[in-house]
Amino acid sequence: MNASVINGAAVVLAGGRGSRMGGVDKPALDVGERSMRASALWAARSALGEGAPLVLVGERGPDVREIGAACVREDPPFSGPVAGLARGMVELEHLGNAYDVVLVLGGDMPWLEPRVLSTLVNESVGTPGKVAGAVDASGRRQFLCAAWPHAALSRALAHLGGSDGSLAGASAKSLYRALGELRPEPVQAEWLEVGTLAGASGLAPELVARSLSDIDSPEQLEHARSRR
Repeated sequence: MNASVINGAAVVLAGGRGSRMGGVDKPALDVGERSMRASALWAARSALGEGAPLVLVGERGPDVREIGAACVREDPPFSGPVAGLARGMVELEHLGNAYDVVLVLGGDMPWLEPRVLSTLVNESVGTPGKVAGAVDASGRRQFLCAAWPHAALSRALAHLGGSDGSLAGASAKSLYRALGELRPEPVQAEWLEVGTLAGASGLAPELVARSLSDIDSPEQLEHARSRR
């Protein structure tokens, strides 16, 4: 199935404190010709098609307006990635469509390849109820690089929020742990490694590995800028 004909949307999470970067708005920093968050948004749009809704959870800025993404903040700000994702999903509901799949992406991945994201989307929609996530070259699961069935994501957020609906402080990893607890039907997560993604996307393994790299420190940022 071609990702361009799938009714999909994307939520890019870019609302952290940037504590490991000296408190700066990390995803708004430029790597190459764009900010890191703009690169993630462009990759999602390329994978999903021109009309796909994009939501950025983070600070507003010209880089976001240029792409036409909606921009929101979790309440309260800095309450964590799952709270941010829930706020992004509310924004998607306001846009009025029922989406088959939602790309959940971190805003600190400046080299995301659309074909990698298309592969995740196709893997998710190919098996009903399956979350398709990426594993980077070091073997680390990238919790914020995955394609979720819309219904499964909504169920997981509701389950994790519990009776009071609070998601403040919840980690992205905890959202995946909740999948096996969903009733009546648990949701399966499949993690695709670099070699699998390379074979399915037609990209060289080194390009896939680069695509799944994120920026977590000033040293990594300096190295990323030197590799342009």
